[in-house]
Amino acid sequence: MFSPCQHVLLSLILADVSLPRCSFITLINYFPNLRNLELSILSFEDDNRDPPPLSRPLHGKLCFYMSQVAAIVAFSGWLSAGPGVGYGELGVDVGYFSAAHSRRIITACGKSLKRLRLEVCECFVSRSMLERRLTGRFRSQMSAPVILSHCPELRELEFSMLQPTTRHRDTVSSITSVNIRKIMFSYSLIDATLQALTNNTDRTFFDDCISALADKLRESGKKQTLEVELRTGRIVLDPLVNHNGFLLKFREKGRVRIVDR
Repeated sequence: MFSPCQHVLLSLILADVSLPRCSFITLINYFPNLRNLELSILSFEDDNRDPPPLSRPLHGKLCFYMSQVAAIVAFSGWLSAGPGVGYGELGVDVGYFSAAHSRRIITACGKSLKRLRLEVCECFVSRSMLERRLTGRFRSQMSAPVILSHCPELRELEFSMLQPTTRHRDTVSSITSVNIRKIMFSYSLIDATLQALTNNTDRTFFDDCISALADKLRESGKKQTLEVELRTGRIVLDPLVNHNGFLLKFREKGRVRIVDR
């Protein structure tokens, strides 16, 4: 069935699919030049067989969203036990139920990772749980932050979530890569985000850690300018919010962009 495209297929998308684990690995192994793998709402059926090992190091881009926890655990195990991982671009779901397991995938890809997108897929979170998260009462139950100290080649980091939390700040603070060039924030509650980041009492929430990151780049001798981008997602911004107050301390060291994208 796939023979004509076996050696030419570069991109594979599996969405809302359930299949045996052996079939999944066999499918990945069948396409030797696969460079873009996108998995969403993926689940594995138990076929009572041990899947074959990955036949080669995996390279290119991997996106893994809204999938069964067991599938995330299995896939991260295959990456860790495989012949090597060379994914330069990675997008993973770090929502409440999947974060701990997604961190395993990030760790497996760490040394080659250049671009990372962290996304919370809120469609699987109940309304009451979401409301508690926004008010902070759910914070003690949230998983630990993603730590990026093992990603020496990281150049771009993107957050795609509801609003800033201490977990995001801790993730930024953990960056040790001197190749980092851009940090992007794509939040759904854009006005609430700007208010939190420009309010007199809270504006150092990210400002301190991003300023410290800019200082680290200067000390390393790197000449690139660190850029922070806030993506509005085509949401109309509140004219009463002081957009120019976003990251005041960092503005003296890097570049800040607010874009409609």
